[in-house]
Amino acid sequence: MRLMFELERYKKLRMIININCYCLFARHNARRQLNLQSLGS
Repeated sequence: MRLMFELERYKKLRMIININCYCLFARHNARRQLNLQSLGS
């Protein structure tokens, strides 16, 4: 029973971490694209 609880908590934690990483990655990509556009113009 305890193991199942730990597993659920781990899955939730991993999901939150994945979402945070994705947000950081998306923001980084957007900033890089803006830099490329400003260099090109």
